[in-house]
Parts: sequence; structure tokens; C-alpha cells
Amino acid sequence: MWAARAWATDGPGLFVDKSDSRGAIADARAMGLGDHEIAELGLMLDDAEDSAGQDGVWEEHVPAVALFLAAHSQWRTVALPVNEGILLRRTGLDYAGLESIARFQGTAIDGALFHQVQVMEVAALNAFNQRRS
Repeated sequence: MWAARAWATDGPGLFVDKSDSRGAIADARAMGLGDHEIAELGLMLDDAEDSAGQDGVWEEHVPAVALFLAAHSQWRTVALPVNEGILLRRTGLDYAGLESIARFQGTAIDGALFHQVQVMEVAALNAFNQRRS
């Protein structure tokens, strides 16, 4: 989720310090992980702090992050009248476009990969909405 927020807010980029365990723990809770899994994540993050110079996207999330970033032009938008102008709001990814990009990349979208991309989509939408509020 942090990768999507970083992308949506022009944040620090995809390579951040994994020692920020509070953000990872909050993301884990938001994704519905239980106390046992969160405790295991805490141990993994403690180990990551001991592994200086190995920050970034965890290997198991690379396909989802790569697909999400490749789909940067596939956002659905709606134009809303505001005062004397127009406000463009992103409403979500165009899943047909996402599927086409995956096909061009040679990536098969299964339920798990699709869910990971949707989690990133929601995080990005939340970041877009916070930025525009």
C-alpha cells in the first residue's frame, strides 16, 4: 500500500526505509491480518532493520507493484463542476485496461494478484482524495 501512496502523492518513491514498522503494521491491519500474522510481521521488520541497505518492495509484491505502476494511464476519472472550474476525480482503475497491460507484460492475473492491485488502488485513491481535500 505504501508504494501506491508514494506514487499517488509524489512521495519519496518506491524505496523507503522498512524500519518504519508503524506504517507496515497499519497497512497489515487494514488488509485484515490477524494478531498472529501481525506479530510475525513485527519480527520480520525487526530482522529487516538489521539488514541495512535492503529497502524497497518485497519480492512477493513485485508483480503487483509492477502491474500497478504500468497501469498509471488506466485511471477512470469523472469531471465535477466546482465554482467556475472543473475538478477531475479519479474513481478507480479501468480493469479492462489493466488486463490488457498484464497481457502485454506476459503477466497472468490470478485472484491474489488482482487483490494486491486492488489494495494498492484503494491506497492510491485515498492518497489522491486526501491531497485534494
